[in-house]
Amino acid sequence: MKLSMSSLDIMVCVRELKNAIGNRVENVYEIDGTVILRLHSQEKGRQDLVIEPGCRIHLTSRVYQAPKQPTSFAMLLRKHLENAKILDISQPDFERIVEIRFSGEVEKILVAELFGEGNIILCDSQRTIIQPYRIAAWKHRSLQAGLIYHYPPGTNVDLFGLDIEGLKTKLAGAQDTVRGLAINLGLGGPLAEEICARAAVAKGLKPSELSEKDLESILKSLKEILSAEPAPFIVYEGERPVDFTPFEFKTHLGRKLRRFDSFNEALDEYFSTVAVMAASERRRKDYEKKVESLLKRQLEQQQRFGSLYKKSSEAKRKADLIAIHHSQIDEARRTLDQLRRSKGWKVALETFQKA
Repeated sequence: MKLSMSSLDIMVCVRELKNAIGNRVENVYEIDGTVILRLHSQEKGRQDLVIEPGCRIHLTSRVYQAPKQPTSFAMLLRKHLENAKILDISQPDFERIVEIRFSGEVEKILVAELFGEGNIILCDSQRTIIQPYRIAAWKHRSLQAGLIYHYPPGTNVDLFGLDIEGLKTKLAGAQDTVRGLAINLGLGGPLAEEICARAAVAKGLKPSELSEKDLESILKSLKEILSAEPAPFIVYEGERPVDFTPFEFKTHLGRKLRRFDSFNEALDEYFSTVAVMAASERRRKDYEKKVESLLKRQLEQQQRFGSLYKKSSEAKRKADLIAIHHSQIDEARRTLDQLRRSKGWKVALETFQKA
């Protein structure tokens, strides 16, 4: 199951989000690590923009219940972004990053990193970090207040200006063609496989085995995908959504598909359904955990009951024996008591042990 957006997904989504330029921020919420910008459009009214670090960004028609107490990060975003208008939305260098620029006395930039663990970083117009959602540091960059925001190291490939020689250079040294496209060009596995399918090139071919015609077909397929009009789909296995694409992929031929009018609608439906499924799965696991705990407690109680029953049965047996031999026991007790009084405890115990 696909759980995050690819660079291609982000590219198509951002093209659609350009329609939100000019919208004003009415409020900001954070729910379980997901930030929601409540926008107002003069034409469309209220629109909510969902940003989940490391996962997704899209408009949603779902109604989210605002938390009673806003988080500190939501309060910070409200302070800087309330009543600001969106000036631009962009995806730098085909990376899994979205930047939203806002108006104000001092313009602000909200950076959504949709790779790895993800992050949301609020910066000023000079790209100085005001506050990241989570503070982080690596060898090549740090994300903390007061530092300049830098992009992570990328592939440094201009996909839109790529030519045959550039493609050949980027693929050189890769284990095979599909991995060269996925890793060296930063396209990711599914898109790399789709390009090979459209170009009718075996994905397992080594780059050195590609003919000039193969390279031309690969480049043509790549450019066609990057410039194509969206035809968004959700891919299903039975009733379960497992993938979403901005275009109909040849690699999905024969699978159950559902078409949407916009990619944002497809993303909203997919991730909302996945969230419901995840919540259901969590409830199922919690239920199973509780059942397992109750069964364990029942077993312990059964074992305890068995032990107590065994002890009570033994006690009852002894009590029955005492009742049956009550007269003999009483006679022995009187005899020992007389010996104790006349000759002391030592003689009484010796007599009892010999008996």
